[in-house]
Amino acid sequence: MELSPLRRNARSLASDARRGDSDAMARFGAAFPGGADPTFARALDVVARERGWRSWPRLLACGWLEEMAPAERAERLKLALYFGQ
Repeated sequence: MELSPLRRNARSLASDARRGDSDAMARFGAAFPGGADPTFARALDVVARERGWRSWPRLLACGWLEEMAPAERAERLKLALYFGQ
């Protein structure tokens, strides 16, 4: 999964929302119904939520796992279980 376009999208979204763009504000409102400051970090979460993930860190983690070979994933899972993660 290529992350650079997603980051650029988030940066543009945050910038547009700070300028008061109605579409950008609507995207923030859909992701954060209670309201949120249009920061870059929040914009990353908006972009992730629009793609079906709970948050940007979750998108990163799952995208990272998707790129692993099955044997590497199995090894990581064994280590995580062993260390109680």
